[in-house]
Amino acid sequence: MILRFEELLSNSAAIEYQFIKFADCELSMPFSDFHSAERAKKAPGVDRPLDTDVADNWKNEEHKDRILYLLEELPELGDWLIEMGYENDKEWLQRYS
Repeated sequence: MILRFEELLSNSAAIEYQFIKFADCELSMPFSDFHSAERAKKAPGVDRPLDTDVADNWKNEEHKDRILYLLEELPELGDWLIEMGYENDKEWLQRYS
């Protein structure tokens, strides 16, 4: 199952249903309530409801080092993004070279 982040943000209930059918499992709580789950360790961004306006935040300068790391670890990332319809070409990669 390929899970698109923006679809999770925009329609978490439908994605949850698809996931349950795909994984043939039951969930202890809905995806939309993940932020209220008890955790041994708090992590940034997991203690609040889904923010549907963050799908393009990866493009922000503050994430550049992480993108560079991902490109080093996954050289095929550019091709995957084109294949999945996120990018039309590899022009966006110039920003990271």
